[in-house]
Amino acid sequence: MAFADSGDTTTVQVHDNVDMTWYGHYKKWGEFPTEGSFRKVLMHFDMGCASTGCSGWDYDVHILLRNRTNKLDSNLVLAPSYSLDGSSPDTIQFSYSPTYVSAWDSIGGDTAIANDTLVLVWYQDANDPFLATDTQYVYAANYYNMTYDSAGAVIDSVWVAADTTLYLSNTDTYNVYEIIEDFELGRAITPYGTYMNPANGSYGTNGYDENWKHRFTYDVTDFQHLLKDSVEIDAFYSGWSSGFSVTLNFEFIEGTPPRMPLSLSNVYKNGAAGYGYTNSANFESQQMPEVKVATSEYASSFKLQFVPSGHGQAGEFTPNVSYTAKVNGSVVGGETIWKDDCGFNAIWPQGGTWIFDRANWCPGEAVPIYNHEITPYVTAGDTALVDINFSSYNPNGDASYSCAVHFFQYKEPNFELDAEVIDIISPSLKDQYSRLNPICANPVIKIRNSGTQELTALTIEYGVKGGTMQTQQWT
Repeated sequence: MAFADSGDTTTVQVHDNVDMTWYGHYKKWGEFPTEGSFRKVLMHFDMGCASTGCSGWDYDVHILLRNRTNKLDSNLVLAPSYSLDGSSPDTIQFSYSPTYVSAWDSIGGDTAIANDTLVLVWYQDANDPFLATDTQYVYAANYYNMTYDSAGAVIDSVWVAADTTLYLSNTDTYNVYEIIEDFELGRAITPYGTYMNPANGSYGTNGYDENWKHRFTYDVTDFQHLLKDSVEIDAFYSGWSSGFSVTLNFEFIEGTPPRMPLSLSNVYKNGAAGYGYTNSANFESQQMPEVKVATSEYASSFKLQFVPSGHGQAGEFTPNVSYTAKVNGSVVGGETIWKDDCGFNAIWPQGGTWIFDRANWCPGEAVPIYNHEITPYVTAGDTALVDINFSSYNPNGDASYSCAVHFFQYKEPNFELDAEVIDIISPSLKDQYSRLNPICANPVIKIRNSGTQELTALTIEYGVKGGTMQTQQWT
């Protein structure tokens, strides 16, 4: 980690080319700045191939901030009085003396073979019911040993009796754990990595090999109050085959943000979770019903963030499904959960069905994030009622939606007017704009005003480095 002087940039790397080879969580701790105010915080997710090559399938990758709340909870569990080879059945019967099984072969005839030992572990500490207090080695029993004649035919049997019978007892105890809140910082879908995998017949074609990399950049400024000191970051890979790699770098650009975040909460489930869809009524009552969110009396403004992506055969490929977000009964926004430009993907060509449009995602792209300013609909210090509804349709197969739903609360805005260029689309060397570049004329930029007043006019300066600057008026 490199710490910056005032007005400079601090860079923090958390994951460094970590292989994601199977479904699961790839967690790393990052050492972030302990103090300071940051104009902007960016997260750069460099996706590459795993050391074994890229997977040929499109999978979700969720980058999660694991927020330690310093709050404890507990659940009731049963502590067993014993375990035998790792399990705790209600009754066990065994022998403390060695036992044998008989076998026959044409050379040795009737032969006795010793049984392997079984591990009996006792848990007898009333103050720590899961603490192993003794270990014993015992033997299988309560079975018949066969007796064979000289030709190997079974002529009799002998019962091998157990000398001990135990009955399980359980102790009620509580498992105490720290409450951890997961917040999704960004989500991307892996591309069909056919051309990047040496094990595939198409490897190395179309300009790709296993050294391929692609960068996704996310503005995570509103999470800066949680990105302090030691923080655990989880790269959750939903793939069932190997694999891809993750490198995560955070840029902390010092300065005054448009508004300082005060608090953040998940409206529904923790992190980016799955929500099954069978019909609209069930979804609204069981999956995303109206819920109450507590607000701080010290908050000045509020934002609702929603990140949906559809999965399953019906959830992934059903168009014209939209969501509507409501706060305290008023509609605050909504979007169609659909991406209609997958064929214009920056990672092209791919194997598989990469050109098919999908429910708010494309293979090899970041999942769009929808932000809704809800300040006019919320009274600071009162409860806010949040409700997200999906349009009604009858799925012709499995349908589910991966969704992150965040409720942000902020301090007073810092600027009345706060215009900035948030991206240069062309000319650009960024991977994500490769289909739009290079150009020789008509540059395209994206601007944003984060101040409290409406932006009505802007003077934009541009030009070639070392040359004469030009101006463009925007109204």
